[in-house]
Amino acid sequence: MAVKPKARSSTMGNPTSTDTQVFTANPQSPDQWKSLHALLRWKHAITVAVFSLWGAIVLLLHLLAVQRAASYEVLGCRAMTRPWFSNGKVPCASLVHDCHAQNTTTPDQSSFDNLDLDILATFSIAHCPGLEMPPSFQSLGSLVAIHVYNSTIVSWDVESSISATAHPRLLSVVLVRLQMVKVPQGVLQPLPATVLGVQFSHTNIKTLPNDLYLRWHPLVGIFFDYGELADIPFQMFLSPAHVLSFVGNQIETIPTLAMLPAGAVIPELELTANPLKELPATLMEPTAFIISMNVQHTSITNMPEWVKTNTQVVWAYGTPFCATPMADPTLASRVMCFERPAG
Repeated sequence: MAVKPKARSSTMGNPTSTDTQVFTANPQSPDQWKSLHALLRWKHAITVAVFSLWGAIVLLLHLLAVQRAASYEVLGCRAMTRPWFSNGKVPCASLVHDCHAQNTTTPDQSSFDNLDLDILATFSIAHCPGLEMPPSFQSLGSLVAIHVYNSTIVSWDVESSISATAHPRLLSVVLVRLQMVKVPQGVLQPLPATVLGVQFSHTNIKTLPNDLYLRWHPLVGIFFDYGELADIPFQMFLSPAHVLSFVGNQIETIPTLAMLPAGAVIPELELTANPLKELPATLMEPTAFIISMNVQHTSITNMPEWVKTNTQVVWAYGTPFCATPMADPTLASRVMCFERPAG
């Protein structure tokens, strides 16, 4: 029996109306392609032009800054910046006023007249035999560190003091190798909240104010090292500082330590290299506590009983006490007779 073939669809091989619509909707005309290509070409050209112009401006500003910097002459500037835009003042970030080099005895009221005070960050005074801090010191509003070295302070008054309002960015106050009869008023005013520590080292200070704990906010460290202190006022132990340091003074006894108030905690007390002969026999308040006490290289021959209960660690390397073995295991767990690790 013969099989009759199926009739082919009359539309096979011919595009349908739907196919025709899709085909005619997608293709871009030659004019549209040309317009798109021209737009992309212009966009690229504009981008290149903008970046080239910006690069030229940056280069020009840099060259102008270098040219200005070459014309600045400030004796003692240790770090000259090159700002693109200038107010006509010298952009010195770190200044050392060396009285010996400048043939002066002290900086004066006009010492900062030519400086851009928004840029000056560190200021050092050195080798000044008659230092009188000028009131213009309070104009250094961007200061982060003040250092005074190898000078004799004649006056540093309230009018020229370190000020919480005048120096809102100050972090560090370091005074080394100074001659002065007492702590100057310029350092005793309320400090900026940003200050982390105050350091006096190698001075001839013999006495300390008894109200520092009221004048200064909590600090990381208060250092009165290598001076001529023979005693420490008990109020000093009220200062809310992490480190209280009196290294290398003339302290032979420290009776005021016995007057620690109830609940007082001293995180770190440094008494190294003093002619210290003894610690107080008792503490008035059993709740007072010293976390770390350093009496290395002193003349201590014995440790009072409160060391076992009111301290966490006592560093006693280089003392007569550590020259003999400790029979008390509790005391041996508190007192370290090896040198304290650095840091």
